[in-house]
Amino acid sequence: MPAKPNPEPYWHLVEQLGLRPEQTIFVGDHFIDATCAARAGVPFVGVLTGALSEQTLREAGSVEVFRSVSTMLPWLKRLLKDHI
Repeated sequence: MPAKPNPEPYWHLVEQLGLRPEQTIFVGDHFIDATCAARAGVPFVGVLTGALSEQTLREAGSVEVFRSVSTMLPWLKRLLKDHI
């Protein structure tokens, strides 16, 4: 299977989870992640666990940026509140 930024592995994972891409978000800390999300047609959420700055992640297409995955949980809970 091809590697990121090719979206095929992402689509495969989404399918294996029984979801549709529009039911997902792509979380990452690198340009390759943002590119993969864009090619997969899903929102990209950046985390500052890599070398990129918040500004760079936003310029890469992040709809939100968080210090870490754990700090995004309150935002994610609010986002999912009406869907759970």
